[in-house]
Amino acid sequence: MILRIIVSTVVLILFSIPLISTIRKEYRENNRVSKWSVFFLVLAVLLWLALVISFFAYIM
Repeated sequence: MILRIIVSTVVLILFSIPLISTIRKEYRENNRVSKWSVFFLVLAVLLWLALVISFFAYIM
């Protein structure tokens, strides 16, 4: 279970880095950010939080 948390954290970081750079690039070019970029970033964070919460619920 702890390995799952570690792997998911690494995946979240590796997924977020290109997405954040895309968001920055879009904002510099258009002064706007795509709704889908923000949606996928928020979705990834929410899924990661759900996994962390389920881990702590499993421990207790």
